[in-house]
Amino acid sequence: IMQAADEAGRGDHHFDIGFRPGRVYVGAAPEGSKAAISGSPDAVAASLRKAVAAGANVLHLAFVHRSLEELLDQMDAFGRDVAPQLASD
Repeated sequence: IMQAADEAGRGDHHFDIGFRPGRVYVGAAPEGSKAAISGSPDAVAASLRKAVAAGANVLHLAFVHRSLEELLDQMDAFGRDVAPQLASD
């Protein structure tokens, strides 16, 4: 998309490319959950890197959770263990 914008003479315009992978779970997803991406922090980061490699610079994430506490735990795990791996890309 960015290459096409350059070729059309519109390369000076900034825009974001978002990606929403479906629900994410850092760790072994609960049985029956609808997690699209789950596993170790390394596995989750590797999966999301594919979107970054394709040009996404904004990730719209939703986490599998069964309680507020689990949601906060998932957000903490992502921020601590996954996000730093993506920041280096």
